[in-house]
Amino acid sequence: MTHPLVKRRVLLLAGLAGGVAPLASRGDVPPNRRENPERSALLALCAQLACPRWLAELCLNSLPPAERSTSSLANTLITDARIAAGGHVPAGHLAQTLRERSRDDFGAGRLAIVDGWILSLTETRLYALAALTGARQSDVG
Repeated sequence: MTHPLVKRRVLLLAGLAGGVAPLASRGDVPPNRRENPERSALLALCAQLACPRWLAELCLNSLPPAERSTSSLANTLITDARIAAGGHVPAGHLAQTLRERSRDDFGAGRLAIVDGWILSLTETRLYALAALTGARQSDVG
């Protein structure tokens, strides 16, 4: 039997490695505001995460209330990706950059405890953003 932590890691890596599909935000950005290409790529990446709905919701609820919006999470993740990359992150490298940031989170102690699981803060934020954007989620897991 596969350990749940291994299964979750495989799902995250598979989701991050997958292609990106167009996805509109949930509506907390005014429609007249032009979409940032990095933000579009991030939202599309989250749309590809095949994470269980319960995990995405737990991750969202584990964050402080001020961080629980699509805008806040997207801005934070993009900023973190830029820090990890040392500057602008081309859309094609976003998934790899976020994987590296997630790995670095463990070494730097940027962790979140979600229902007894120890996740990197980057993973937690990605799953939370997936919950907000209506990513391809399943009820099993």
